Amino acid sequence: MEFNGVAEYIQASLMGKRLRYIVRSCDLIDFGFGDTFIRKNRHGKNVEVAAFALHLQCPFRITRQDRILIGSDDLFFSSSSGDDNMDLRMKDTCILDDKLKLLQDLFSKESVTGVSMSPCGDIFLQLSTLNVSAFCTGSTGNEMWRFFETGTDKPHIICTGLDFEIV
Repeated sequence: MEFNGVAEYIQASLMGKRLRYIVRSCDLIDFGFGDTFIRKNRHGKNVEVAAFALHLQCPFRITRQDRILIGSDDLFFSSSSGDDNMDLRMKDTCILDDKLKLLQDLFSKESVTGVSMSPCGDIFLQLSTLNVSAFCTGSTGNEMWRFFETGTDKPHIICTGLDFEIV
């Protein structure tokens, strides 16, 4: 899929949708948008998921007005002072986890009001009072971000440093 088609598809999918959650799993940041439903995860546990997911594994920031609330660098600083032995496989180990919890009420009141992209794969979401910016910084075929409709067989859009892939 070429750039214009990717941008139009994501915009059409997300416009007006509520941000339901932002969570972390290792170094992946999961944004959930739209209606939620219950499904079984890979461990057989019932979990609530949103209709659309944006998974980031690239530099990003969430801003409000002229202030950065959360940035991808927050992932690499321990939430415990003096603890340099973080394990990103564990929850509640970094500053990013603390900030996500602290701001969850604010996030849940946000809806998508605008979506734009650069031809290099940077993606920008305008929400009610927040902005999310994600930056494709790689020059290889490694995945930077992925967008998909949860619980369907519809293809995933993957942005790499080389191109957009549909899988």
